[in-house]
Amino acid sequence: MKKLFPYISIPLLCTLNSNAQIGKVSTITYIAAVPLVVETSLFVNNNSGSTMQTVSGRIKVAIAPRRKGIPTEFNIFSSRPLNKQRLPYLQYRCFKEGEAGGEWNALPLKNESPLFPYAGLLLDTLVAARSKMVLQFRNKEDGQILQQHLFSRPEIIPTIEGFRERNAYDSIDNSIISMAFNSRMLVKGFDSLKTGPIIIQPGKHLELIFKILNMNRDSCLQFRVVKEGNKEDGPWNNTGHLLTLHDLVSQGQYQLEVKYMDMDSYQTYVLVRLPYWYETKIALIVFALFMMGFLIGFPPFLRNTLRKRKKHKRVAAEKEMRIAQNQLTPHFIYNALNSILGLVTNGETEKANEYLSTFSKLMRQTFENSESALVPIITDIDMLELYIRIEQLRFEFSYCFHIDPLLELDSIEVPSLLLQPAIENAVKHGIAGMGPAGHIDIYFNKKGDGLEVVIQDNGQKEVHQPGTGYGIKLTKKRLEHLQHIYQVKMDYQLVHETVGCKSIFLLENWITNQ
Repeated sequence: MKKLFPYISIPLLCTLNSNAQIGKVSTITYIAAVPLVVETSLFVNNNSGSTMQTVSGRIKVAIAPRRKGIPTEFNIFSSRPLNKQRLPYLQYRCFKEGEAGGEWNALPLKNESPLFPYAGLLLDTLVAARSKMVLQFRNKEDGQILQQHLFSRPEIIPTIEGFRERNAYDSIDNSIISMAFNSRMLVKGFDSLKTGPIIIQPGKHLELIFKILNMNRDSCLQFRVVKEGNKEDGPWNNTGHLLTLHDLVSQGQYQLEVKYMDMDSYQTYVLVRLPYWYETKIALIVFALFMMGFLIGFPPFLRNTLRKRKKHKRVAAEKEMRIAQNQLTPHFIYNALNSILGLVTNGETEKANEYLSTFSKLMRQTFENSESALVPIITDIDMLELYIRIEQLRFEFSYCFHIDPLLELDSIEVPSLLLQPAIENAVKHGIAGMGPAGHIDIYFNKKGDGLEVVIQDNGQKEVHQPGTGYGIKLTKKRLEHLQHIYQVKMDYQLVHETVGCKSIFLLENWITNQ
């Protein structure tokens, strides 16, 4: 190889090593009079062997081994290495540029090792930003400078060369990426950055190309995006010279902060993400007005709808109840006419006439109240008494009404003839055939806010039927409809006792709903 000047460095070879690329430490080999190995985190390849720009602060320099090659990221040949026997006659010193040179020291030669510092450590120091460190070698005999290296740490701040927006579903154009890293001209499709913020349309991705320096690796940039008004800075993220920012979460102004790794200074760019149509003030005002109108208008609308629905259900239930009530009336008339027929057959003409007179009064009241779902208690008692007197002509039993003095008979209403089938059941299946010994008691009691009616007879247990007749079935059906209409619990029980039977009607909260 032709001998080169000792102070001029010409790069002959630059190789990238995958292990060094991934690790935190990068390695440079200087093949010169004194071969060296330099370790640092990140450096700029400026094509100069005598000057090296480092981005990270820490620099380590050692004497390179001669017997074994080492994998490095960057190899620089500046001159033929001296004979190994000449190294003990050399000295070195290290000082900051602009200061007086330090003392000369003998080279720290040692047996070669497969690991750093290989043949001896010369320098392990921090280089402050905007400062330079000089490393010199000389012959001890004549003091002639044999070799010199300058390590500098300039203040480097990333600069955006171009940007573009793209849709989230667009594929990345590999040819554009290739041109972005291999061309010094602005790539087609990218806009140059002018003064002012970068405007981002909603739903778009932002791609940025940073000015490319000859760094030893591309993933040498760090960035973070801070929302305006956010007092906490987020973590730094690694990136290359082509940075893609996905659609920012919300509208507003952001700060994009970018720096080189191991640098404290960073560049700040303002990003403004425009709102979607539904994020605009007009849309928010319209939505707020809509919600206000909804909150004002919906409750009355809901109440009106529920009221109509409730009324509809009530009308339907009343219709069903009238059908059940109308079914009860023919049943009652049929039983009454059978009783009259029995009196006529037995030749009891006087009783039959009295029966017909009482029956006609009962029918008149029944038809008068047929259109009313409810009648006052006093009216219902009059109708029940007329019916009992008709049955009394046939079976000669006694009866008695017991009225709770707390009940207002004129103002409290009850379903018309609801109790008649139960009284009929007590007569036919309880006291029929007992003559004057038969007796029925009807109790109207106030139970809290409810009404309780008890119909009790003294008939014999073996005579009583289970209470599954047609009239009782119609009564239970009426109670079901009444519960739907008035939204109160109504209960009916038929209780067989040692002597006689009880029919118990309980209408809970009935009085308070009047």
